[in-house]
Amino acid sequence: MDRLNNGRPASLAGENPRQGGVEALKFAPQSLPDAPALNQLSTYLELLKLRIVASVVLASLAGYLMARPATFSWTDLLSLAAVSFLCSAASCVFNHAYEAELDGRMARTRGRPLPSGRLKDPRRVWLLCYGLFAAGAAVAIVFLNLSVLACFALGFATYALVYTVWLKPRTPWSIVWGGAAGSFALLGGAVAARGGQLLAAAIVAGVFFLWTPPHYWSIALRYRDDYARSGIPVLPIVAGEARTARIILLSTALMVLVSVLLPLLLGAFGPFYYACAFLAATIFLAGNWRLLKTPTGSARLNFGLSFVYLAIYFVGSVVDAGFLGDAGNLKGFGLMARKFMDTASLY
Repeated sequence: MDRLNNGRPASLAGENPRQGGVEALKFAPQSLPDAPALNQLSTYLELLKLRIVASVVLASLAGYLMARPATFSWTDLLSLAAVSFLCSAASCVFNHAYEAELDGRMARTRGRPLPSGRLKDPRRVWLLCYGLFAAGAAVAIVFLNLSVLACFALGFATYALVYTVWLKPRTPWSIVWGGAAGSFALLGGAVAARGGQLLAAAIVAGVFFLWTPPHYWSIALRYRDDYARSGIPVLPIVAGEARTARIILLSTALMVLVSVLLPLLLGAFGPFYYACAFLAATIFLAGNWRLLKTPTGSARLNFGLSFVYLAIYFVGSVVDAGFLGDAGNLKGFGLMARKFMDTASLY
């Protein structure tokens, strides 16, 4: 029988499993049997990073609605959701497979499926990545168009190859370009809207690109020591906490200026958009200002406020461009709602 140490098998109490004979080997982590089917399914779903995928899907649907398609199509909308889900999930699985060793160095990520040993064969993870992207490409080709596929392919390449493989290990500014991946999802949704207008979605995609760095640097501030152990040159390690907080404030201010001035110059939105943009900016900038005083202590709050900013800004953009119409009045909403109901009645 395997000897016990405070109720634990000897092999789990830091002793040599050989001292307990064959029975002790059953408790060695490398000898654990495969998890039951449901546990395996849960483990594979963890690879997809469903919260990130959900945000990408919502971004693509927002792009579709902002473009105001000439004819609303449930087939196009559901196909777009499928493409964005499959392609963004493929990007997340790529991240798990490529960074398994790196994840094992960080307390925040060492419990992920590959570094924890819950999945033992990385080849299956790579196959899942390729399969998800191939399925997304097939849906885009069959139900949408090649422009949609091009947008999501560029998003995948930007996140997986440009950001994860090339820039992330080399420069603290890598996330500046990594943020482009989400912007491509917005553009993919806009080009899926047959006969739609791309201007509003293109502006919001640009703002989303500028939103990503202050959002990411806030969480990097919170986990600064963890990133230091990983060897990844994130901004709080290279520039220090105080300077990172100042850079976050400046990058957020740039984002706010672009979100207000660019639509004004191009005449892309109405009053509802600007009301939401100002409200969102006020909330996020208040968090940035607090971050200047206590960078580490306020990092988590600022990270959360970045999501609040994005939610309010997206609601303002979609409602104004997609429903209120060119002048930002209820006439556009009525036309869009009538078009929506007429289309729904056909199914």
